[in-house]
Amino acid sequence: MSFLLVEWSEDDFKTYSVVSIDQLEDGILRANPGKLVGTVVAIKWKRNSIHRGLVLQIGKHKNLSLEADKLAVKAADEASIIKEKDKSKFDNSSRIKMQKSKNRANEITEIASQIPSSQSVDMSLNAEFADPPLDNETVSKEKYDRLKGRHDRLKEKYRELKKLVENSHEVELYEGSGVTLPAAELASIKIMSNKPTTLARNLFRRLFSPEELASHSLNGKICNANQLAPPLPKIDTAKSDAVIKFVLKEEGFDNSPNADINEANKSFLKNKKAVKREIKKSLSDFLRECKKRKD
Repeated sequence: MSFLLVEWSEDDFKTYSVVSIDQLEDGILRANPGKLVGTVVAIKWKRNSIHRGLVLQIGKHKNLSLEADKLAVKAADEASIIKEKDKSKFDNSSRIKMQKSKNRANEITEIASQIPSSQSVDMSLNAEFADPPLDNETVSKEKYDRLKGRHDRLKEKYRELKKLVENSHEVELYEGSGVTLPAAELASIKIMSNKPTTLARNLFRRLFSPEELASHSLNGKICNANQLAPPLPKIDTAKSDAVIKFVLKEEGFDNSPNADINEANKSFLKNKKAVKREIKKSLSDFLRECKKRKD
C-alpha cells in the first residue's frame, strides 16, 4: 500500500503526517494517486473529521516517516527564527490589511445574497475563507502570507460574483434536456462547488424541493442496505439526467477523443464511467440523507 507525506494547510505553522491513500476523501483520487504531489486534498481523520493538506511525496511509510521528522525539525527552527526577526514588523499595517480582507469577505457575502435562490446552494465561502483574527498579537510573516493568499482569492471571487448579479438570462443545463436555470445562479453554484459530487448535490438542491428530495430515490429501486423497506419513487429523470450530464461535461467527459486512438478511447471511457459512478453514488447517498433528516 502507498502512503502520502502531507503538510497540513490548516495549521498556523507547518506540521507533517504520513497517511494512507485510503484516507483520501475523494474516491476518484484514491483510484489515481499518481498526480497528487503538489496538490491540496481532503483527508479523512479521526471521528470522520475532514482536514485539508498539501501532498509532498508518495511512497513507503518508513521512508516518508523519516522525511516527515526532518521537515518538522526544520519547520520548528524556521518558525523560531521568523518569530525573532518579525517582532517589530507587521503590527498596524498587517492589521489594516487583514481588516480590508474581512471587509471584502463581507462584500462578497452581500453580493452573493443578491443572486436568486442562492440560499439553496451549499455556500462554502465562509468555511473556506474564514475571517482572519484581529488581535494585538504579533503576526508572523508566514501567517501574514497565508492570509494574504486568502485575501487574493477573495478578491477574485468578488470580481466574479459582481459580474454574476448583472447576468440573469436563462440557460439550458444540458443541450436538449429542457432543464434551465438563470445563468447567474448556475455560475454561482459552479463557483461554490469544489468537486463534481458537490456540484451535483448543489444542483439537486436548486432543482428539487426539500419534500421531493426526502421522498424520492435516484433509481426507484430497492435499497441494498435495507431490502425490506419499499422502494421510493424515482426522482424526475429529465432533471437528474441533465445534472449528471452537465457535471460530466464540466469535468471534460462530454465528447470522446479521436475514434482512431483506441487506447485513448479506452482510458477516456474508463475514467468517465468511474466519475459517473461516483456522482450517482453521491446523489443516492444525498437523497437518503434528506429522507433521514425528514424522518
